[in-house]
Amino acid sequence: MPQLSRRAVLLVGFVIGLAIWLIPARFLGQAEPWDGNSPAYPIALFASGLLLGLLGPGKPGAAATGVFLGQLLVLMYRVVTSPENSELWLVGVVMLAGYTFVASGLGALLGGLVRRRFGGGEPNRRVSERRR
Repeated sequence: MPQLSRRAVLLVGFVIGLAIWLIPARFLGQAEPWDGNSPAYPIALFASGLLLGLLGPGKPGAAATGVFLGQLLVLMYRVVTSPENSELWLVGVVMLAGYTFVASGLGALLGGLVRRRFGGGEPNRRVSERRR
């Protein structure tokens, strides 16, 4: 299985982040994905990180950042278009960052470890090491 570049991991993470916020709002009628009583949001974040870690091992920062930025775009759009709900937007950004970087980051780390352990691919090496 080919490995995604850091830029591709960031872009795929961004799209996943958009989906994580837009799908619950559309089908469950929740303004924020963490409003529900179920652990679905942290599980979705962890699963997205795991997927991104499998696709691009060694890039957990790009995975978590992409997912965060996708969700942040939706949050900021809602703040701008709905001023009555924008009083606590900064608290929402802090919660978003906490949930995302912990759950997606851990998932991406685990996904990268699984890919390296069972993927059978060559580990990432520096260019100077490949010349030998």
